[in-house]
Amino acid sequence: MTNPSNTAHENTCKPRTDRIDPLFNDVFIRLFGKEESRTVTKSLVNAILRAAEIEEIGDIDSISAEHTFFGGSINCRSSRFDVRIVSENRHIDLEAERHENEVDNRSLLYASRLLDEAMPKGRIDFMKFPQVIIITLYDADPIVPDEDAFISVSRLKRKAGEHEYDVTDRMLFVLVELRKFRARYNQLTDKVLEDELLSWLYLLTEGYRDERESEAIMEKFPTIEEFAELYGFALGDPKLKQAYDDYESAFIMESSRKAYHIRKEREAREDGYNAGVQQGLEQGLEQGMQNALVSLVRDGVIPNSEAAKRLNMSLDEFNAILANDES
Repeated sequence: MTNPSNTAHENTCKPRTDRIDPLFNDVFIRLFGKEESRTVTKSLVNAILRAAEIEEIGDIDSISAEHTFFGGSINCRSSRFDVRIVSENRHIDLEAERHENEVDNRSLLYASRLLDEAMPKGRIDFMKFPQVIIITLYDADPIVPDEDAFISVSRLKRKAGEHEYDVTDRMLFVLVELRKFRARYNQLTDKVLEDELLSWLYLLTEGYRDERESEAIMEKFPTIEEFAELYGFALGDPKLKQAYDDYESAFIMESSRKAYHIRKEREAREDGYNAGVQQGLEQGLEQGMQNALVSLVRDGVIPNSEAAKRLNMSLDEFNAILANDES
């Protein structure tokens, strides 16, 4: 393997077209939500926590996933956890979100569930209150488009006058905005390879398509090495492949449907605008003719009956207009 250069690595291998997006829900669970996933899951979680300036986790006591079916849904609104991790008194939900599904409110729901389930039964020792952390890998339009940072942390705060204070660190929300990451790191450079989090995010968004780039990342970070084996198992599962194909088809259909409705709404607005302009012109012409005929009647050029006939109205209707105009 050639040594990394300061520029993007030369890609001599043709990208694989049979790869499945690791952020696809069922694949994500297969990679990070199984017992055999402990090493790679701990590596990814701790890389994110370090970047968010949150204490890393120790050994993983338990790891599980509630999404255990091949649904391929693109509008899942259930509150099932993607990957649930317990490490000592810390409970973490690792989510992969590829669509705009009220991320903040969903995260609050997940945190509430985690906290409720993590609380010991009986008498509560508030000095040993469990910590819950919701980590979301968010691959949709940026939530704060004008902010360059792709990792943000939300926590409970108290505001007193112009000052804000952290209330507690027992509930934290970490958002990783992958489209912002892509905008800055769309090639495998030395800078990416020097940082475990950047390497992880690049692998999950771009590098998984190219074996050479995947190998370069895993060679640099042995803790990521097991990703290749887990990803290979996922690719070899025909049910998972079918679920992904179904998802892609459904996503294309929904995108086409949305595009169709957007186009029809635009056309309707344009048609309404054009119709309004035409109606305005017609009304303007009609009003102009009416004013001209009223003037001709006043000047004695034509009789009232002739003016009414030209305006397609009765004599009484025209006389009423004439009387109203005179008043």
